Amino acid sequence: MNKRMDGRAVAIGFVLVFAALLFGPAANQYAHAAGIYPLEAGESPALGADEGLLLVTIDTEFPLEAVYMKHEGAVLNSRVLKNPAAGRSTVLVRVAAGRYGWDKLRIGNWARSWSWWDYRLGSDPESYFDVRAGAINYPGDLVVRRITASRSYIQRMDRALLAIDWLESSYPELLKQWPLVYTGPYADPFPAYYLKARADHGALDSLSGKLLAPPDPGELALSPKTLWQRESLESIALNPAGDLLAMQVRADAKETWAVDLVDLKTGESHRVARTDIAFESLRWSGDRNLLLAMDASKLLILGAKQSDSDEIIHIVHVGSGSNGKRTYAAAQLPQRGRILDVLENDPDHILFATTGIRGNLRVHRVDISNEKAIARFNPDTLAAINELDKGEHWWFADGAGELAVALSWRDGKFIFSRKNGRKRQEFLTLEGESNFDPLALSGDGRMLYAITDDARNQRELIAFDIAEQKIAKTLFSKEGVDVVSAIFGAGHRPIGVRYYAEGRLISDYFDATERNRVQSLQKVFPGKSIVVIDQSTDGSQLILEVDGSDFAPKYYHLDVNTDRAALIMDAAPWLKDVQFAPTRIVNVTSKDGLKIQAFLTIPDRPQKRPLIVMPHGGPVGVSDRLRFDRDTQFLASLGYAVLRVNYRGSDGFGKSFREAGYQQFGSAIEDDIDAALTRVLAEYPIDSARMCVVGFSYGGYSALISTVRWPDRFRCAISVSGVADRLLQYNASDAGRTAEQRKLLKKWWGDPVADDDAFVAASPVYRHRDMKVPIMLVHGTEDIRVDPEQSRRMQRMLELDGRPPVGLILEGEGHGIEKLANMDALWRGIAGFLRAHLEPSGAQTSAAVATSLDRRQ
Repeated sequence: MNKRMDGRAVAIGFVLVFAALLFGPAANQYAHAAGIYPLEAGESPALGADEGLLLVTIDTEFPLEAVYMKHEGAVLNSRVLKNPAAGRSTVLVRVAAGRYGWDKLRIGNWARSWSWWDYRLGSDPESYFDVRAGAINYPGDLVVRRITASRSYIQRMDRALLAIDWLESSYPELLKQWPLVYTGPYADPFPAYYLKARADHGALDSLSGKLLAPPDPGELALSPKTLWQRESLESIALNPAGDLLAMQVRADAKETWAVDLVDLKTGESHRVARTDIAFESLRWSGDRNLLLAMDASKLLILGAKQSDSDEIIHIVHVGSGSNGKRTYAAAQLPQRGRILDVLENDPDHILFATTGIRGNLRVHRVDISNEKAIARFNPDTLAAINELDKGEHWWFADGAGELAVALSWRDGKFIFSRKNGRKRQEFLTLEGESNFDPLALSGDGRMLYAITDDARNQRELIAFDIAEQKIAKTLFSKEGVDVVSAIFGAGHRPIGVRYYAEGRLISDYFDATERNRVQSLQKVFPGKSIVVIDQSTDGSQLILEVDGSDFAPKYYHLDVNTDRAALIMDAAPWLKDVQFAPTRIVNVTSKDGLKIQAFLTIPDRPQKRPLIVMPHGGPVGVSDRLRFDRDTQFLASLGYAVLRVNYRGSDGFGKSFREAGYQQFGSAIEDDIDAALTRVLAEYPIDSARMCVVGFSYGGYSALISTVRWPDRFRCAISVSGVADRLLQYNASDAGRTAEQRKLLKKWWGDPVADDDAFVAASPVYRHRDMKVPIMLVHGTEDIRVDPEQSRRMQRMLELDGRPPVGLILEGEGHGIEKLANMDALWRGIAGFLRAHLEPSGAQTSAAVATSLDRRQ
């Protein structure tokens, strides 16, 4: 659920009528009239034959005025929570069996402002659930997180273990009388499994629900704060003439950014912008108009109507003064929106898309030539150049800046249509799961360029003939290689592609001269990835990003006319004196004959090295690369070799390889890792008696399940943001919040109903007794991809077995770790844990309690 607030000014008479019902002494009678009866603390009610208990929980980032639910088919809704504070609020009510749903959330306070705002949920099928008679029904926590000032992310998350803990604290006798039943998309077997295991255990008071603190790692050769310090260069853009380079750089040690304009001929630099919030992109419109786009959602301004992807556009005009020196003037578009396109032949105008009051897309040709013209832009009073209210989500323009192709979304399908006189003619319809990525129109508007693997063996660059309604030409195809992106030149003309080969990102040009030029750079930077990230229109000036497995990113300016490459910036100069470990490619064959690529990093040590097996996340559509990887280099700095495997399902190797990973989680994927490990142990100086497995996201799941499949192989395992209960990904993840998304999960993971036994057998949380090695768990409290409930359940079952894991709970972090302090805590904890189990004189595991997985409030 991704809901926009419905603002309502409340008339005085309306307030007086409803004040008694909603806020006065009659509030309980109002709920009772709707058949919803809140329980008093500790109450143990007698239920009628058609009655059940309903556990209502909301986890909100900001305070609410009220939460309303509704019996399906009822006229009135019922307020079930009044004034829930930020955090987690829970109430238990008695209701008649039937179908119910979350109806709306209200923020604001009529008594203070005579107004309120509603998030209306009743029209969303994901809001509804069944209530069974004779059970405690738990539909999941309703999680509310702010996206923008007027839009929030709202989803039900199955956190049954927290629900059990709350019930036992507030109603200690109820779970002895009635079963707890999760009433989300799929039945959850964990509550019954956990309660039985705990009853068999007996000593309930011994369960803390907390992770032990990781051991102190002692002195580190490479500090995580140093290694993960944010790079000095955020983004870069070269103007078409190739004489001005815009660079967004770190302005100071804090999170402050600046945009510098560098004259590539003279080397002079001028700072044109400074900001506390990094710009999302830098883009040129012609040679003298620099467009700076900032994510509008990072600026919460009430009353602003915007879509989730809206941006705030700043414009820097580069002029020439009477003295011949450059002048700089800045302005800001008064409306939020998105840049649809820049106009090659009219650089003083851009195509700009905004969102109307009804959520409709509006496109305008905006004059950006001067500050007055920019200030006059008002999409509410100016006529749009697109047809309004036709359901289009985006437009593609031809080389002249004319809107030619519209993209719409209807009935779960993408619809492409073109202008045909006054009408629009549909020419291409794609299923929502299609891998057809439209990029741009040709200059004449006749061809739609796209990357696709539909009916193909790999992702290829194609030209789709709009009039003929078919693919006219394949512009680039390489067997078993997926195109990552296209390179465009003047006039919307594709001139090359980027793809990965042998782990390195390749810029491959169609023109032989340009291709040979880039290939010759490999002699200058042997073994490195050399990426052309921008170039002048005539191709004479190139901006290069160069990095490697043991080489932190650096940026160069290549002047083709002089054949000289000059360093622009070292993105991480604080690492210049660090000697990083090299990585080599290991090609292996899995037991079913599939060819697998792996990367082995070995630090320079005289003796056999302990090994860290580090499966990547995803698992489908993600890959490890032969580029600078901080995780790998930190582990190597501890003296450990690191094995990373591009197992089946990994991206970049073609569609059949990617699809070979479907429904192979915990089985054939881990067989691929096993094949690579077997080869490495046979051919390289690795100490097979000292190995641990470490993974993030799916890699965390792989780490845990590997200790089940090979219980005597590893000394320890670390799961960061990892899956422990496979079924929970359907009930507590943004990847499974809609029926369509759960359909895709079935394609990848399998059917949790038809394959329920297999799901349990391949879920570490149910295989805890088979996990014999020490475990470390790490999770962010705001992870909506893999909910913290995953690690919470794993911790509880291991503690129940008398083997409590160590770990960390990182406040405010999502699926990835963003804050440097948390990154430091994470990797210092990992280092301490690994040293405790891989080194003869390893650190002692702390008995102190670290952080709790229970966020009850």
